[in-house]
Amino acid sequence: MAIIKMKRVRSIERSVVQFSKRHPIVWAVAIFILGGILIGVLREFGTDAYNNVKDWYISVYAEPLLPGSRLEEETISLYEDIMTFVKEREVSEPSIDFDKWEESTDMLIKYSRETMGLYDVKFGSRVVAIREEYLKLGIRSDRLDQFYEHPTNPLGIREVALGLAELAAELSTTSD
Repeated sequence: MAIIKMKRVRSIERSVVQFSKRHPIVWAVAIFILGGILIGVLREFGTDAYNNVKDWYISVYAEPLLPGSRLEEETISLYEDIMTFVKEREVSEPSIDFDKWEESTDMLIKYSRETMGLYDVKFGSRVVAIREEYLKLGIRSDRLDQFYEHPTNPLGIREVALGLAELAAELSTTSD
C-alpha cells in the first residue's frame, strides 16, 4: 500500500515538474496567484489564527501549565483587562440619533464589529488557553462555555469576563 502511494506521489511530482517546464508562464502565474491567496489569508487571520491553533494544541496535549495560584492570578488579570476593554469601548460607543436612523445604526454596527475584532485579537486566544487550563483541573463555568468562542457583542464579552471571575473563585475555594 505504501509503495503504491509513493508511486502516485512521484507520478504527481513528475507531472508538476513537466508542466512547469512546458508552461513556465502559466506555472509562474499559478504560483503568483497561490502566493496572493496565502498572503490574503495571513492578513485576514494573521497571528491570531496561529495562536488559536497553538493554544488548542497545548490544551489538548499538555499538562496544566500553571500552578493553581498562578492560574488564579492570570485569570483575574485577564478578567480585569477584559472589563477595562469593555468599559473603554462603551464610553466611546456611538449613540443612536433617531433623526438619522440609518446612518447612526450603521455607525453602531461598524463600531460593534470593530469591538469584536479587537476582542478576538487581544483576548480570544488567552481566554481559550485559560479555559482549557481549568478544564484540565475539572473546573468549568457554564457562563464562559456559552460565550467564550463567539461573544457576538459587548454584553457577551462582559459575560466572558464574568465567567473567568467564576473560574478564579472556584479555583480559590478548591485550593483552600
